[in-house]
Amino acid sequence: MKLNLKSISFTMKNIHFILFATAAITTALTGCKGTQEMTPAPSGETVINEYCTGSEYESSSEYFRASGSATSPDREIAKKMAKNNVRADLGGMIGVTVSAVAENHVNQTSYGDKDQTTGVFNEIANTTVKETLRGAVPICEKLTQRADGKFVFYIAYELSGEQISAAYSERLSNDERIMAEFNYENFKETFNAEMAKRQ
Repeated sequence: MKLNLKSISFTMKNIHFILFATAAITTALTGCKGTQEMTPAPSGETVINEYCTGSEYESSSEYFRASGSATSPDREIAKKMAKNNVRADLGGMIGVTVSAVAENHVNQTSYGDKDQTTGVFNEIANTTVKETLRGAVPICEKLTQRADGKFVFYIAYELSGEQISAAYSERLSNDERIMAEFNYENFKETFNAEMAKRQ
């Protein structure tokens, strides 16, 4: 039996070509994959998780809301600091709104000495805010611990505008200095208009 050398030579060339092509494709694919894995991540940036924040923790036309955090080596101190800070923020926010309500309400009604009446409204407002802040409800609480061992406490509080309005108007209507001129419906309308600005 005679071997056809030309046929064997042609077949060997085909095999060599196929092996070479396979090796080239494999190298190319491996090279592409290697390039993707070696792409460095952006340096100097760290993702920070800030709990109890976002649109659901912002004030609305119905609720006053405030959020914040505090850090301490002692977990209970971190909690206490965060709660006090957020209550102070909430009280300040309510105070600003109630002062605006007082000024607008007095200007829209027929009180005699408007400056004196505004002072009475603000005086009653300060007492009302302090008392109603006790009814603020925590709507988010998170406690974390950092790598250095310190605790971070996140908290958000909310207080109903309706609750503030009811307590405030009740005190106003019982005050002898303004009782004769006090109009609950007018006051309520002014209060709601001020709350609507918070949307």
